[in-house]
Amino acid sequence: MPNQLAFLVRDFQNEVSYRFGFFLQFGGAFLSALTWFVISQLVEPTSAAAAHLGGADYFSFVLVGLAFYLYLQSSLGAFASKIRQEQLTGTLEALLSTPTSVGAIIAYSSVWDFVVASFRVLVYLAIGAFLGVRIAWTNAGPALLVLALTIVSFSSIGILSASMILYFKRGDPLNFLIVSTHTLLGGVLFPVELLARWPWVEWLSRLLPLTYALRAVRRTLLAGAGLSEIRAEIGMLVLFAVLLMPASLLAFRLAMRKARQEGSLVQY
Repeated sequence: MPNQLAFLVRDFQNEVSYRFGFFLQFGGAFLSALTWFVISQLVEPTSAAAAHLGGADYFSFVLVGLAFYLYLQSSLGAFASKIRQEQLTGTLEALLSTPTSVGAIIAYSSVWDFVVASFRVLVYLAIGAFLGVRIAWTNAGPALLVLALTIVSFSSIGILSASMILYFKRGDPLNFLIVSTHTLLGGVLFPVELLARWPWVEWLSRLLPLTYALRAVRRTLLAGAGLSEIRAEIGMLVLFAVLLMPASLLAFRLAMRKARQEGSLVQY
């Protein structure tokens, strides 16, 4: 059995062994979408608001933001929590001692989380379409390209977080900081243009890959933009991927080497 399939089967069997929790996360998507649909009714559809929202209504804006924000959460869960789980169960050292390369282990361990995240995104979009969100399904090509670059960028952040857990045995503070910063400054719940009154805060938002990912995917799925219209966002996501992925893999290798030297791989 190919290595990647073995990892996928392992994670699938572990997930479905808790059937209630597995299906509950999809029910949570419905409740979340319904909650924001009700909240969106309180937002006055003014011309100024429409300009900030790219011509979309607030519910469409926030629904897409919440849906694709799942990939950031999955990147943290796919790497950091998996490393922590292997530490707690005592299987991390055995896993890293196999002939499978470290890069392959990192990649294969994340597949299932991103598969589940993709299904949850589709659930969000389907619920949104049912509630009146107009999604340009025919414009899926550019959106998939943005998604691929987004996953690479977010995965880099997740691997950096996993490196911290591998060495320091704790990653909760870092994960909380990453999630909170992206939620506040990445444009999940409101347009980052509203931060212009605080220039340094807006500048920080431009350092987050989520800012460009959400801007691009909203323009493709909600406004029907083509590749030429989102080339600036794609360029930034490529830059994030090129800079962050090698750095994150190097950090993981260094953390693993240091942990092995100190004999702390089995500690938690």
